[in-house]
Amino acid sequence: NLPKNEYALIHTGGDDGTKCIAIVLPRSKRGLIIFINSENGLKIWKKIIEEYLGKTGKEIVRRNLEG
Repeated sequence: NLPKNEYALIHTGGDDGTKCIAIVLPRSKRGLIIFINSENGLKIWKKIIEEYLGKTGKEIVRRNLEG
C-alpha cells in the first residue's frame, strides 16, 4: 500500500509523439489524467505526479515509473 493505506489504479498509453497516463486514488478521491505531446512524457509525468500527489506521488513514481 501507499502512504495512508492508499492504493492507485494506473493506466498508460500512447503513440509516436504522444503519451498519456491516468491515476486514480480511490480512498482519497484524488486523481490525475495527463496527456503529453512528446516522446519525453515519462520525465514530465514524474514531475507532475510528484508535485500534485506529494508523498503518495513520489511513491507511485518510485514503484512504477523509475527504471
